[in-house]
Amino acid sequence: MPVQLPKKHGRGGQSAVRFARLREEKRHLYIVKCCEMASQHFIENERCSVRGIVIAGSADLKTVMQQSDHFDNRLK
Repeated sequence: MPVQLPKKHGRGGQSAVRFARLREEKRHLYIVKCCEMASQHFIENERCSVRGIVIAGSADLKTVMQQSDHFDNRLK
């Protein structure tokens, strides 16, 4: 799945708050999609089909995903 999350820098002035809100919304939607895909791929017959998952990614994105309410408790 390709990642196209907007960057923080280069957006200033009066629209900075709007760009920050749009960036946060896109990050949230990306995390929700990743959590749903993890559940689809790693949960079979209501049981976890793997012993562990390595979550990699940019700085805090992986931590936010792991602590998200959308991340299935069986995978935690």
